[in-house]
Amino acid sequence: MNHVRGILVLLLVVTSPVLLRAQNPSENGLFEADFIRGCPGTTVNFTNLYTATCDCLSGCACDYDYNGDGIYNNDKPDPDPNPFEYTFDEPGVYRVEILFSGTSDFITITIEDKPAPDFSVFLCNGQSVQLEVNDTNYESYEIDYGDGTVQTINQGDPIPTHTYANNLNRTVSVRGIDAGSANNCPVSTQDIVPQPSLPAPQISSVSALDPSAILLGLNNQDGIFYEVRMSTNNGPFNTISTITGQLDSQPVDGLDLENNFYCFELVAIDPCGGPEVSSETVCSVQLEVTENNSSAGLTWETGTYDSDVDIYINDQLWTTEPNGTSQYTVDNLVCGTNYCFQVRVSFGGTLSASLPVCIDGDSQTGPPPINDISTIITADGNVDLRWYINEPLVQPAVYKGFEVYRHPEGSLPEVIADVTQIKYIDQTAVIPGLTNYCYEIVPRDYCDNRTPSNVVACLIDLNGSITPADEVTLSWNPYEGYISGVQEYIVEKSYGGGALSELTRVSDTTFTEVDTNPDSQVLMYRITAVPNAGDRRESISRVITLYKSNNVFFPDAFSPDGDGLNDLFEVHARFITEYEIMIFNRWGELIFHATDIGDSWDGVLNGKNVQEGAYAMKVRIIDESGTEIEREGSIIVVRR
Repeated sequence: MNHVRGILVLLLVVTSPVLLRAQNPSENGLFEADFIRGCPGTTVNFTNLYTATCDCLSGCACDYDYNGDGIYNNDKPDPDPNPFEYTFDEPGVYRVEILFSGTSDFITITIEDKPAPDFSVFLCNGQSVQLEVNDTNYESYEIDYGDGTVQTINQGDPIPTHTYANNLNRTVSVRGIDAGSANNCPVSTQDIVPQPSLPAPQISSVSALDPSAILLGLNNQDGIFYEVRMSTNNGPFNTISTITGQLDSQPVDGLDLENNFYCFELVAIDPCGGPEVSSETVCSVQLEVTENNSSAGLTWETGTYDSDVDIYINDQLWTTEPNGTSQYTVDNLVCGTNYCFQVRVSFGGTLSASLPVCIDGDSQTGPPPINDISTIITADGNVDLRWYINEPLVQPAVYKGFEVYRHPEGSLPEVIADVTQIKYIDQTAVIPGLTNYCYEIVPRDYCDNRTPSNVVACLIDLNGSITPADEVTLSWNPYEGYISGVQEYIVEKSYGGGALSELTRVSDTTFTEVDTNPDSQVLMYRITAVPNAGDRRESISRVITLYKSNNVFFPDAFSPDGDGLNDLFEVHARFITEYEIMIFNRWGELIFHATDIGDSWDGVLNGKNVQEGAYAMKVRIIDESGTEIEREGSIIVVRR
């Protein structure tokens, strides 16, 4: 016999009352059981119906397999009791077998570990309640209302209503029952106090959380069904949410508190059909603040309230105005000082506070422009900016901060930083790039006024070229980041990554020279702009690197005939760091190999002159710049 264990959840709707002690016959009718279902711990009474000579009674014992595992036992005294019982402690499906003399019979027992049913009790007027079972695990439910009334309902039945004789505290319990099941599954309980009439709820506070959300403080009671209703700008009320338990607060979002005010009611609903009970109407306050020259105009709207109006500035009570006041002006605001305004009123003792509206004191003019900017392109490609003002960065100075604008030359600017210092390092610049960057520093005062006309400083964009004859030409744009102009430009130079040193000073934006150094292929240049104003920092370009030509050359033929003319095959080049040449005969055999460019080939192999004709050649060269040259071809040996 297979022993199947598990939990079987039934979703059938029964249409007739459950008979808790109904007898359930075995498959062949030889015995019966009082229960065929139940939860763990179910005790089943089996009654023997077998009428043959040997009927499991006196002198003829029977074997029993309670677990359906094929293991029989006879643990009953002789004669066997009738009925006899067995307790099933674990969930599972058990195929019980009784082995009589010459025959056997079976019955299936299902043990399910089901949870206690979930249910809700809602209070009604007149000491009545409505009970809703929020569960589908059982076919029927036994409700004990705690006053001696027990009711059984089936799944799908209408929600029952019960009326108590008084308003004493009661404990309501619900147990799930299935057909043929023992009444031993878990029970859920809930304490209630019936009410002659539903108590009036209260909204205790209305607080604006942000421009789109309000938090309602609530005084409500558990076991009562509530609706939260809302109107917009004194329009009709609509239900926006329901509450089925006690809550201290309820958020309401999706609002527009800057352009509307909202009124709220908390309504206790009688699910039994009796009258509903509503709280006092409480409304939010819509506040608008208009910023004027050194003043602020306040206007507000809300529902009908029953108190004076308190106006707060920065959480401090500023003034109290009579009920019905809808506007107020605050004068003598200080430029750069932050003011947060709030209006508070009361609805039947419930405080409602507007969303705070904050402004800064204003002014009429912006700070002086920024006319001097120093720009330095650092070794790692960042741009080090510094600008100059004529006063320290502390109040009551006019400068509060600076917006750093950047744009490729000829393009619209974009803000890349907002700082409170007179320096900034642009670490997002791409230098060298496809185009040059320009910067403007826009100052901001403590009233957030900005000065639009400032110097625009474009980086020194240094470019250079070099001819095969080692003639270097440098050019760059005039630096226009100083209002007093540039006195001169310093040309700096280094070889092969060494330290830069001053080469010359020029007033123009071009420079030309012929480099005669035979020992270095790599040339590096940088330009520094020296301002006319001696207290301003210099501006420095990026470093550019130029590479002299390696002048690689080799002939395609030579004549090793001893006449002193073109007798050797030689590769000519300069600034070479790696070199390799290989020459092969027509059969692919290597006949000459060298790794020193000074080594030449005389057309001899193993002490003998090679024959005239073409020979395959491979050459690989790397110069100081890291440039790699690979050539494959042929050379011709000519003899006269």
